[in-house]
Amino acid sequence: MPIPNATIKVLVNELDSLSSSQAAGQQTMTPMIAGSVCGGLMAIAWIIGFGIYFRKRYMRKLRNRGKLPPRDEKKSKEKPEETIVIPQDPAILIGHRPGERYVGGELQPTSSNRVYDPENAHPS
Repeated sequence: MPIPNATIKVLVNELDSLSSSQAAGQQTMTPMIAGSVCGGLMAIAWIIGFGIYFRKRYMRKLRNRGKLPPRDEKKSKEKPEETIVIPQDPAILIGHRPGERYVGGELQPTSSNRVYDPENAHPS
């Protein structure tokens, strides 16, 4: 059953009167609260940032005047205690040369079994 146009107009008028009364006298506090919180957090961030900046500047001034020892920059240039060792190819460790082909423990004859000779590498 369709709703008559008069009923729709009454409902729209009631909704308009509710929203206008709320907008005129009782505004929501959400935007004001959100703005205050965001502004406060930004102010705290700026204060901390300026504090760090001025502290570094003051310490640098004292260091340049000789009242503080110089910064210890050798820590980053020291070698690490543990060194990483990259292992060789296991075939080289057991005595095989690169390019050789072993099947069943015996060297297979191929044309690539030739030993590299730098004198004959490039014919002149």
